[in-house]
Amino acid sequence: MSDTWQEGPAEARRSWPFDCCSRRGGLWIATILALTGIGFATEALKLTFGNLDLPGPGFFPFALGLVLMALSVAIFVMIFQEPREAPKVELGHWPVIITMAAMSVATALFEWAGAFLSLGGFMLVMLTTVGRVRIIPAALSSVISMLVVWYVFKVLLGVQLPTGPLEGIL
Repeated sequence: MSDTWQEGPAEARRSWPFDCCSRRGGLWIATILALTGIGFATEALKLTFGNLDLPGPGFFPFALGLVLMALSVAIFVMIFQEPREAPKVELGHWPVIITMAAMSVATALFEWAGAFLSLGGFMLVMLTTVGRVRIIPAALSSVISMLVVWYVFKVLLGVQLPTGPLEGIL
């Protein structure tokens, strides 16, 4: 958090990132996490759960929904323990915006492009834009990571992820 930009005259202040009360921001985040967790859990109830030895397709989304709901409750508790006049925090930093946009694109492309291209592309974008890693090491890291993901899911777990255009290769 940086307060130095607020010390200048009003016309010299930046409009982005903007400042927000940490209580209000925390309430928004907790609410979004709770709604997302409820959505995951509700949709997971439509799938089979399996058991602990052989989890079904609804097991992990339901568990993720429960974790998100528990985290939102923890955030609510932390917020209500803060003093009424909570400090201001800056919202709208570029790395966060880039991450949200890249996650949205990866999600939209997951079925069409396949898990490996969409997740590998997400990793490449994150490493180069947010992590400031050069393109060659970032691309190598993405490829190696996607090979590990393929090995874990396909070989160890026996789960077929969407392959998209890599249908015949993987």
